[in-house]
Amino acid sequence: MFLTCVADEVAGMSGRVSALERQWRLARSQSGARRKNSRAERIIDLLAACPMASATRISKVIGLSLKATHIYLERFLADGLIVEVTHRAARRLFALRGLEPLRQVVQPPHRQSWAAAGGAPERQTLVKL
Repeated sequence: MFLTCVADEVAGMSGRVSALERQWRLARSQSGARRKNSRAERIIDLLAACPMASATRISKVIGLSLKATHIYLERFLADGLIVEVTHRAARRLFALRGLEPLRQVVQPPHRQSWAAAGGAPERQTLVKL
C-alpha cells in the first residue's frame, strides 16, 4: 500500500517536471529574443528555475531596470507565456504558463474592512503630565 502511494507520487511528480520542461522550452522559443543582448531568454530561464518570482527579484538577478523588467513581463503576459499568480495589483508574482495551479494556492490576503470592524480605529490621545 505504502509503496503504491509512493510510486503514484513519483509518477505524478515526473509528469509535472516533464510539463514544466516542455513549457520552459516552448516559452524560450517564443520569447522573441531576436537581439544578441536581449534578456528575454534569461527571464524565462529564471522563471523556470524559481516557480514564482517578482519583477523586483527578476530585475536584481538579471541586472535590468525595474521598468525594463515590467515591459518584458507585460509582453510575456500578453503572449500567454507566463501567468500572474497573485491576486493583487502591486507586488505581483509571475510563473511560467504551466504553473496555473499555483494561482489557487496563492490566495489574496484577508483584510477586514473598516465597516465590518465598526468603523475606523479610534485615535489614542497622549496625556501630558
